[in-house]
Amino acid sequence: MSAAATAPSAAEITRASKSNLALAFVALPRERREDISVFYAYCRVIDDIADEEGIPPEQRRAGLDAWRRALAGPQPDDPPLAPTVPASTVPSLRFNTEPPALSTAEI
Repeated sequence: MSAAATAPSAAEITRASKSNLALAFVALPRERREDISVFYAYCRVIDDIADEEGIPPEQRRAGLDAWRRALAGPQPDDPPLAPTVPASTVPSLRFNTEPPALSTAEI
């Protein structure tokens, strides 16, 4: 089974976070809820990469770099969630420069 087949979906990442913010997503219309779940999952994944103390800094940078490449266009080694992120209609994902969560994750 491939890593993509076993990787959690955006909805699963959002549910697993048990965040009060994520709980508020149920009040949104279905299409917006799906979009914000993708965006939230993306932010959670980036935050987890950046904050995981058990992973050496070089590996964390490599994980963030993989996301940079994935968001620039499809890559053979895309993180499993990556194909759903650009397809999202969340306005903040329509960027022409460094994705905000990636640039702040390395501060």
